Amino acid sequence: MTSAELSYRSSIIHYYQGGTPGAPLLICFHGYGESGASFALLEKHLGGQFMICAPDLPFHGQTRWEEGLDCSPAQLLEILGLISGRPSLEGPGIILAGYSLGGRVALGIYALLPGQVRALLLVAPDGLRVNPWYRLATRTGWGNALFKWLMKQGRFFTGVVSLLGRSHLVNQSFYKFVRHYVNSERVRHELYVRWTTLRHFGPQRREIRELVKKHNTPVRLVYGEYDRIIPPASGRAFTEETAPFTTMTLLAAGHQLLQEKHAAQICALLKN
Repeated sequence: MTSAELSYRSSIIHYYQGGTPGAPLLICFHGYGESGASFALLEKHLGGQFMICAPDLPFHGQTRWEEGLDCSPAQLLEILGLISGRPSLEGPGIILAGYSLGGRVALGIYALLPGQVRALLLVAPDGLRVNPWYRLATRTGWGNALFKWLMKQGRFFTGVVSLLGRSHLVNQSFYKFVRHYVNSERVRHELYVRWTTLRHFGPQRREIRELVKKHNTPVRLVYGEYDRIIPPASGRAFTEETAPFTTMTLLAAGHQLLQEKHAAQICALLKN
């Protein structure tokens, strides 16, 4: 895929694009700390069928986000229209793909235009299960202030997270994820600004469930059988609630599913 950028208000949005111009859109949202380049492996398998767009989300990749700690689904939809040359993503039905954090972003965009989405491809997606700690840290004023303060207190924060983990007051996958992101001031700052900026991308599972059934939207869930960050159990209830529109595929892997060895199997889900 080719690398490009565009101006949006005060920001510079970096993105990757490939596939067939004029073909149906496949819009891809990457995981935490990654970039749109994560989806380059799809072009070989789907480039003849789709026009592929993969933006770098705010405070990720090469995007230079200057709109403060705030990005709404409506803003991202406007950006996607500029990237694709299709305002409001009009035209042939689009497919939204999201990996990990990008799954939550894809769901936020889907909630804005469910009638235009041909399918959802969600790979180890965040967003199908509410994380109360994430909601507290990003969607309440006092919780966000506490989150910001903790991110500046490296040693103290490490101690608090360790205590919560040992006491089983947070699930082990969340505990391990947060522990990974406290090893430097820069990394803690990135965690704060990224989570805070994307806080509006948190649609309720009930809302998404009803939209899927109302619009008969095919949903393809893909999980790693041994994933401890976002375990498959988080998708089973949604699959049952939205049958027969949702299918769930398990791969013999952990959380890192966007690899060439899995690409053909993942892409096949969009060809059926």
